Amino acid sequence: MGYILSAVVLIIITLCIAIFFHISLFSPFVISVLAWLLSFSCWLQGELIMFVDILMATYKGGRHLRNQLLSLQQQTYEDWTLWVSR
Repeated sequence: MGYILSAVVLIIITLCIAIFFHISLFSPFVISVLAWLLSFSCWLQGELIMFVDILMATYKGGRHLRNQLLSLQQQTYEDWTLWVSR
């Protein structure tokens, strides 16, 4: 139970830092940190959960977008999240 409380405290601290520095709570950075903290918390409890976050920047990369998405679709690991920015 102590590990869960520690993880909750770290998540709250991360959210407070994001708000203080005017970082969007839905930015890839904040989402990745929160996913890592959750994964670390589960690891401490003896449960290993793998999160894969894929960050894709599309600024001036429209001609490569189709190939990138096809490549992601062909991956064998199925538990991933795609974050797209422009």
